Amino acid sequence: MKKRVTDGSTGGQEGIDHPFPAPTGEELEGIMGVLRQLGSSSTQWSPHDKLEVLIAARRLSADAAAANRVVRVTWALVVATIGLVVATIALVVVTIAN
Repeated sequence: MKKRVTDGSTGGQEGIDHPFPAPTGEELEGIMGVLRQLGSSSTQWSPHDKLEVLIAARRLSADAAAANRVVRVTWALVVATIGLVVATIALVVVTIAN
């Protein structure tokens, strides 16, 4: 989903569709936490390094969300299959009874 950026954060080009929204404050804290664990207190991290961590974190989050959707759909299919089995048994019983 694209986010419409109109706050001037695109370098003065307002109204540009931006496919990668700016990180939230919570995401920034998480990025810095990861980078602090990887380097020493004197390590300088470039914006590129921070962006790579952000992309990895968002990818992991998207993968987890996709896995959850697959689990929900799988359970829905299991329930539908059980319903079809019950309906088929009921039809067989009704057919034999007549």
